[in-house]
Amino acid sequence: MNRTGKVCLFLTLVCMVAGFYLAARLGNYANSWSVKLRDARVAGEKAVAAGETAALDLKVAQAELARTKLGWGYEWTFPPNGNVGEIQIKGTSLLVTGLGRANGLVERRVDVDGQPQIVAPTVHVFALNGQGGSAYIGEFMADPQQLGDTNATLVPTWFVTTAELGTWNFAQGVRMRSQVPAAERAAVEGLNQALRRTTELFEETQANIKEQQDLITAAQLQLQTRRGELLGNPALAPIEDRPEHTAGLVQALENLEETRNAAQLKIDQLRRSILSETASRGSLFDEVKALVEKFPSPKSVAIQSP
Repeated sequence: MNRTGKVCLFLTLVCMVAGFYLAARLGNYANSWSVKLRDARVAGEKAVAAGETAALDLKVAQAELARTKLGWGYEWTFPPNGNVGEIQIKGTSLLVTGLGRANGLVERRVDVDGQPQIVAPTVHVFALNGQGGSAYIGEFMADPQQLGDTNATLVPTWFVTTAELGTWNFAQGVRMRSQVPAAERAAVEGLNQALRRTTELFEETQANIKEQQDLITAAQLQLQTRRGELLGNPALAPIEDRPEHTAGLVQALENLEETRNAAQLKIDQLRRSILSETASRGSLFDEVKALVEKFPSPKSVAIQSP
């Protein structure tokens, strides 16, 4: 074999080795991409299934939201610092600008025993908290006499306490609805009735406490008067023959007892003196009688004892 043949054989072998190497590398590269394509296909199938599940959940949530909103009626929203409307608190009423007949807040006319009656519209007020939530304030009734096209005066339908009035904060906005579901409304109405009973019981208890305090004050005055009668009151003007007004009954009784004891002592001393004098007179009489008996005397003369 000549030199050219050897060179060609060498080049052929080198090309065969390089071809085998490149084929192996290409096979590994194709295999890796096949794995990636298979993983991507599996991930795509999972994403499609998740998308279908999410779409179904969205439909269910939308249906649930629509079903829930059926019991809430009309909705009016007043954003904070906005120009849609303005709410002011006057007493326990709300003066609302931007809500009236032109916004759907209208009266209902009904017949009662053949007589037309006007039923004022009601509004349920929610105070927004600026974080996506809200607090239920209560049910209000629009005053028909002050209901205009873009303004209304809302009067609460329940008894509002001073403490509750202090919690009304509409700085973050207000949401109003024409109705709420019956179950939630009944629960709130039950709480309002319980609050009213508790408030009435509290006011009754406070009135009873005040009455008891007044009785205590009157009793203390009576006690002070009676103590003055018993112990005396030097500030009073003295009354003749009535020392108890100034000295007190206790001191007057003690003084009277001392006077009585002194009188009884004098009486006892006088009694003892009388007894002593009586005894002395008897002794003297006996001595006189004995002396007389020693002297002779006519029989017709007789000495009689006194």
